[in-house]
Amino acid sequence: MLPLLQGKKTEKPVQDFIVRCLEDIVNECGDSKQELEITPCDFFGYFDLVFTVNSNLYPHIQVLMIEMLDSIKSLSFALTPDKRLRSFFPSLLIRLHASGTSQKGYVLQYLVECLQGDSQCWLLWQQMYSKHPTNSLILLEHIHGNWKAVTKTLNKTALKQTLDYLTMTLSPTSGKAVKLKDSQRRSLELCTDMSHALGSPVKAAFKLALVVMLTLATAYILHDVKEFGSFKASRTGRVCTTLLQHNAVKQSMATAQKYGSTVHEYGMKHSPVLMEYFYTICNSVSSTLTLFALTAQTNFNYVLDNRVEITEQVKNVTMEAAETVYGTVTSLARPENVQWLEDTGLQYMALGRVYVAQGAEYGAQGAQMAEEQFTLAKAYVTDNFINDPVTVERLKAGDWLLMSGR
Repeated sequence: MLPLLQGKKTEKPVQDFIVRCLEDIVNECGDSKQELEITPCDFFGYFDLVFTVNSNLYPHIQVLMIEMLDSIKSLSFALTPDKRLRSFFPSLLIRLHASGTSQKGYVLQYLVECLQGDSQCWLLWQQMYSKHPTNSLILLEHIHGNWKAVTKTLNKTALKQTLDYLTMTLSPTSGKAVKLKDSQRRSLELCTDMSHALGSPVKAAFKLALVVMLTLATAYILHDVKEFGSFKASRTGRVCTTLLQHNAVKQSMATAQKYGSTVHEYGMKHSPVLMEYFYTICNSVSSTLTLFALTAQTNFNYVLDNRVEITEQVKNVTMEAAETVYGTVTSLARPENVQWLEDTGLQYMALGRVYVAQGAEYGAQGAQMAEEQFTLAKAYVTDNFINDPVTVERLKAGDWLLMSGR
């Protein structure tokens, strides 16, 4: 049907009929969830026809075909996407630079879908970068501009490997002064920025260690306050009091109070409403943090005070679960079932012993027969070839043939 749509002499009713037929086929496949195999050649023939500037399509026909483009794409990508999308990725990347604004949006969307569905597309992108740096820059800009939405679905490991590969490719070799083009320099900046955004395993481990340390420090402070009855009497409170009495700390606090008073006076004089709003927010945050600290301390104190009962309850629940599991296993393993299993096992063991004895007997008989045949063959060779060599006269007289029959 596409060649007819491309023809210059195809009239409007014919184009309307072809598009209606195509729309009916797409809707039927979508409603019945049937898989219609659309090859990359067919897909890109349709794709290029839709976005061709000087095509012979009537405007309303072109609009209808653009509306069906996502459905055509879904049918093309649906069949084994983890192995099929690699056939679409190179052609999409090649079309990216020469695409118009509307076409570029579709191409970028489909490229991201290819990267999501088929891991081989990442390797294809690395291999194609040297020949298509401008197209790759557009794709990098798209990923960077939609970072939060794109990274939720992309394979972060494959993305990190690709960014590292592009960074290594674009980075100048040590000892050689290489002048990068503006597009290459921009690609290097984007790759570096996104690599930092992804982070590293060491950074993730450091964050986890920091969270663990903060949790342990909070638990220690709460236990310390619980042990001494108040924060001021606790060891942590005494350490803080000692630090606050240090001259450098006193000087810093005095300087901060001085500047704070200056800011307060200036703010109340020139923008009192803003300062009141700011103080309201600060009071609200302070009240929330205080309430959270009191709740955390209350729960922690409850756990400490009732740790014996809580431990006993956990122990009882564990024992009940173990008894339930044991009872279930015991109910399944009834005496008659166990007896049947034992009898069946003994029967198979008895049969096994019989078969092993028979096999040993057959093996001994076979060995004896092989030994007899070997003795006969040895005697035959000795009599016919060693003790009485074969000669022409014997062959003519037929003695050897007669001897072979002995």
